[in-house]
Amino acid sequence: IKKVNELYSRFNVDTLGWKNVLWNHSAGLSQKYSCSINAYPPVKPISFNEQQFYKQSVGFSGDFGNLLKLLRELSYLKNIGTLSGISYIKKPREEQVILNVDLLAMPKQ
Repeated sequence: IKKVNELYSRFNVDTLGWKNVLWNHSAGLSQKYSCSINAYPPVKPISFNEQQFYKQSVGFSGDFGNLLKLLRELSYLKNIGTLSGISYIKKPREEQVILNVDLLAMPKQ
């Protein structure tokens, strides 16, 4: 039960500060792994079976190896929601890889 509660608590976020906390973590990790943030659109509210969720997307660009390290560290952070989608894009003749991450969170009640 403790592990399930711990997992569930990763979904719960303070909606007022969530976007700022996520931005600060993303900016710190992008600097640590020599990447840049190229997309940070507004939070999208999502309703499913009378439950409210929030979806935040973050786009990073950089070296593939560094993006893997960034994603690994991001996946272990608490109170940022949970990873719900990941995509890598590599355009021909470009060295930079784009990593798009989607996070889902539930508001604390």
